[in-house]
Amino acid sequence: MGAFLLRERRDREPAADPPGHGLSLAKRVAGPDCELWLYRKANGGGGILYRVPGSHDFCAVVGTLVYDGLSGQAAARALFRDFDGRHAPYAKARGSYAVIACREGEWSLWTDQLGSYKVYADADTGAWSSSLLSLLDASPRRRLDTQGVYEYAFQGATYGDATVVDGIRLLPANGLYRPLARSFEAGPPWWSAAADYPSPRAALDACLGSAGRLASELVQASGGALDSALSGGYDSRLLLALLRAAGCTPRLHVYGAAQSADVRVALEIARRLQLTVEHTDKRRWRDPAARPLEAIVAENFERFDGLPTDGIFDHGADLATRMDRCADGRLMLNGGGGEIYRNFFYLPDRTFRPRELIWSFYSKYVPAFCSSYFDAAAYTGTLTAKLAATLGVSSRARLSRRDVERAYPAFRLRYWTGRNTSVNNRLGAACTPFSEPSLVAEALRIPVAWKHAGRFEAAMLARLDPELAACPSAYGHDFLHPPPWRRRLEEWLTRQRPPWLRRYSYRLQASLRNPLPDDCLAGRPRSEWLPAGRSTMACYFRLERINDAAVLARVASLEYLCRRYGLEPA
Repeated sequence: MGAFLLRERRDREPAADPPGHGLSLAKRVAGPDCELWLYRKANGGGGILYRVPGSHDFCAVVGTLVYDGLSGQAAARALFRDFDGRHAPYAKARGSYAVIACREGEWSLWTDQLGSYKVYADADTGAWSSSLLSLLDASPRRRLDTQGVYEYAFQGATYGDATVVDGIRLLPANGLYRPLARSFEAGPPWWSAAADYPSPRAALDACLGSAGRLASELVQASGGALDSALSGGYDSRLLLALLRAAGCTPRLHVYGAAQSADVRVALEIARRLQLTVEHTDKRRWRDPAARPLEAIVAENFERFDGLPTDGIFDHGADLATRMDRCADGRLMLNGGGGEIYRNFFYLPDRTFRPRELIWSFYSKYVPAFCSSYFDAAAYTGTLTAKLAATLGVSSRARLSRRDVERAYPAFRLRYWTGRNTSVNNRLGAACTPFSEPSLVAEALRIPVAWKHAGRFEAAMLARLDPELAACPSAYGHDFLHPPPWRRRLEEWLTRQRPPWLRRYSYRLQASLRNPLPDDCLAGRPRSEWLPAGRSTMACYFRLERINDAAVLARVASLEYLCRRYGLEPA
């Protein structure tokens, strides 16, 4: 399925079918207490609803689930067989998904263990959905969440359980939610408390073993119909190596200008290994149907559920390339998350406070872009509290180095990468293999010193596929040999920069950028893209001062959402 909407029944009359926002209705399930609408994916896939013969029990799967190596209806049947009505059955589950189940009249709802699949809740009105727009359709809520607005604009996603709309929250992960009782029972931690690996060889054996088993499951479940990127870095190449070892070469693509490092490296790898790579320069892409740009943006808004990571303003390349990836039922794989095998935050091997981690990576904001609504101390303090809550510690606690590593999957992958995975799952089958808890738990046991300068991930590649590892990279060296001294020195210097200083990096970069030309988005005045109405974002931002095109695109996407739904400032 591409999306779902679950609502409490508060009267006897059946509700009219709500809009699908670019997705067609596949199934409707009506019970005495709840009504459930299930929508197909944009590529026509979906329809996974297992009903127990001779009973009212059922299990619906939305997103992408591989269960015990099975997919589709077989996966839903096997999962429901293992569901005891009290605990979410995670042990055999892979993917990015939500499950809505009814056993003996009791409704249950849960997401994948990491929470990469987004489910929104408006508990006051008794509605839950994988679509923010679907909740807004029926919700009386019309006020923005100030923290959520600034997080989306500056970070590309909201963190914790808050969204950009006051009162609409994200469902918790790693546990079982009872919609009618409004109760959540958390499951055991997915991460391991085991000691660090005693040797690099032991770490390689464990990590390649778990990653290889997952790759084999994905190949089996998809029948080999897979799509993946190939770029100049580590992660897409490691994913390709794992799939090749599992007996499958996926359809490959690369995005960027012809002279960009990613494209040059991907095409060189393809030449050496006799592979085919589809190259698209999105900046030069134009809609074959020559539709008005307003129509393209309106479709992006619906298909991307309002607020994708990069916003909704482009000439149609983003949606078209995603649809191309999942054509013919292909499973879209995202190599993001391979940083679990590297030192993602570029921090030294010591303890840190949550605030220092926020300073190091989540201080991408410029007070001068904002109105008086913005309070930098409150913004940072709220993000710090969200990070601490995610890790289960106090905001003033000192994080162990393993907790710092855990922040990457639990905070970054769940909320930022997961947003993109959720959008892709509206279009077709999609998952991010390196965010699987089974892989993450193994990676957390790798000593940080082995991860510096990409050495451990390169060692994985070298053992798995030496021919692929020997190809050049965007780093200026291959992955078959140790990284050169210049690379090691550059990364060492980055690790020495203290967190209190790193928090000013983005502001310094912004001060050196030129203003954006004439208030434009994708070559057109912003006012021409937006529905009529007064500016709500002007309450939050000094729009004329924003000189980061990515931030401006997200602010304009927020404006589009506000005008479509009449959302007011907090």
